[in-house]
Amino acid sequence: MFLRPLALGLLLAAVAGGSPALAHDDPGIASTDQRQVIRLTPAEKHFLLSEMRGFVAITQKIVSAAAANDLAAVAEAARVGGLKAHQKDFANPESLVHGIRKKAPAAFFPLGKETHLSFDRIAELATELKDRDVVLNTLADTLNNCIACHSAYRVE
Repeated sequence: MFLRPLALGLLLAAVAGGSPALAHDDPGIASTDQRQVIRLTPAEKHFLLSEMRGFVAITQKIVSAAAANDLAAVAEAARVGGLKAHQKDFANPESLVHGIRKKAPAAFFPLGKETHLSFDRIAELATELKDRDVVLNTLADTLNNCIACHSAYRVE
């Protein structure tokens, strides 16, 4: 019973944290948007926004699996977003990650890295502790990274 309100709250927090990103739809709002602009090439922007949409999809899978008390599925979903799963991008000098790193402020990348590490942690917790409350609390903490990032930065 308690999981449905928690799941809804987690998803609303993710959406609310990103709502300033919708400012581009209203020129009046965009002109008052005080977030720091990160100017990227179209390919870099697509890469970065695709990664963020992936985080939202992973979050949905984790919440859905936790609601079903399927911690194996929680771990499987979380691993997809983990740092371990993205090492090739970070190690490849041709990856768009490196272009983004040169253009983004220094405080930007630690938020993303911590988010990836949090997904690895969620996978470990789901596998080892098998406690969905701990998993969901860790996910809630992870969403704070999303909120902080979307509150501070916008991509153009």
